[in-house]
Amino acid sequence: MEKKLSFFNAFNYALLFLFGLTALYPFIYILTISLMPVADYLKGGIVLFPRNISFEAYLHIFRNGNIFLSYKSTLIIAIAGTFTNLALTILCAYVLSKTKLKGYKIFMNMIIFTMYFKGGLIPSYMLMRGLGFIDSYMAVILTGAISTYYMLVLRSFFLNIPESLEEAAIIDGASAPYVLFKIILPISMPAIATIALFYAVGQWNSYFTPMIYLNSRKMWPLQVILREILFESTESMRTAGEAELQSSAIGPQLKMATVIVTIVPIAMVYPFLQKYFVKGVLIGAVKA
Repeated sequence: MEKKLSFFNAFNYALLFLFGLTALYPFIYILTISLMPVADYLKGGIVLFPRNISFEAYLHIFRNGNIFLSYKSTLIIAIAGTFTNLALTILCAYVLSKTKLKGYKIFMNMIIFTMYFKGGLIPSYMLMRGLGFIDSYMAVILTGAISTYYMLVLRSFFLNIPESLEEAAIIDGASAPYVLFKIILPISMPAIATIALFYAVGQWNSYFTPMIYLNSRKMWPLQVILREILFESTESMRTAGEAELQSSAIGPQLKMATVIVTIVPIAMVYPFLQKYFVKGVLIGAVKA
């Protein structure tokens, strides 16, 4: 019996290892291409590790004078945006978890309606312009201030918390804000951390909304700057001669380098939220 169990464990570990490799290989491949010299890349073939290392693609990215300003803008949008997302999502989800609330069904139907029908880009732009938020971070942050889907998921998590906890605290004299911030939120950290990670990744990767509302180049986030660098590189490759193209073109390496520059900072956040993320991936699946 023990031999069969050990064989099963070994087979299970080997299978999980193979699945892990399939998930890890694309990232290794991207990093390898970004570090390969142009001559090695033009030879073709599948390479797991670069024969020679060249940082030309990364130097090309960081030669852009706005790249560090774009990191600053991205951090401002990601941090302030995620905080705004969480604050509004938590408050809305907590209120809607009270099914005895007067007009509860009306509010729920109005919110669910926004998942299927939206005002569109032009009304949103006119609203931001009317508020005087064009060319400011507030336009980017407020445009996607709350996700209906994440709010409903967090609401489902709140519904699974026993009402006796809140009732006992209220009997002891606790106010509604105290119950929310001192009782509900601490036991909801797996759900909140998971949603915070999703919000942060969305804010970090956003480029279309900043491109619409931010006119000042110094306020452009990382994604917009990298998009511009890629377009400039592609255009220069189109106009370059054949000999010049083979000697100095770094188009594929540049594309892979932009991926690395984009994902590494946000990927560093994951280890700090991993313990909550594992617990929270199935939030909201029990009760609707």
